[in-house]
Amino acid sequence: MRDKGIKCPNCQSFYCVKNGHNPEGKQKYLCKKCRASFDAFRDHFTYWSHLNYEQWNLLIQISLLGQSSKMISHWNGNTF
Repeated sequence: MRDKGIKCPNCQSFYCVKNGHNPEGKQKYLCKKCRASFDAFRDHFTYWSHLNYEQWNLLIQISLLGQSSKMISHWNGNTF
């Protein structure tokens, strides 16, 4: 997302409108220029991840505390 609004990942146009929600509840958009349908987080590093938001949040918080990846993977019984 940019200060001009949502940018189409297909044609780079900012002429996009809201277009419902996907099955996970994320906002979908439609590009009025090329008619591509997409959601706002498609290019975000967590989009293709198998971790949910809460798991990513926990992972980042523990990493900032300086914990090792092995410690993080076993923290609080959660396995990533």
